[in-house]
Amino acid sequence: TCLRSAPTTTPSISEPTPTSPPTITCINNPDFTVQNKENITCTWLMLKQSRQKKYCESELVRTSCPISCGLCCADSDTFKFMLEKGKTLKRCNWLRKGKGNKRVKKYCKKNEVKTRCAKSCDICPNRV
Repeated sequence: TCLRSAPTTTPSISEPTPTSPPTITCINNPDFTVQNKENITCTWLMLKQSRQKKYCESELVRTSCPISCGLCCADSDTFKFMLEKGKTLKRCNWLRKGKGNKRVKKYCKKNEVKTRCAKSCDICPNRV
């Protein structure tokens, strides 16, 4: 004999599976320009909060310039800068080595160093 269970009157509802936000790589794209304008780069955005407010509303800008838009904070893994004596290249982590903040005070004044070494220079913008 075959036994059958009576059908249920309560429909089963499956809960929607929450989707996680896209993973953002914490690197500003050095080749990205806003609206193909050569001077509007991630570095340029990072230097003024008013620029961040204006341009970081765009998802394309946020994903291309996550550090500049305040989504994360990191130093560039590939960036090297020349010491003032002009013979030695250093990476961002060098800024925090040594006594006190002499290196940070001296080199983080330079726009290219402070924007590429945002974490070491302690200038990560807040999310706008």
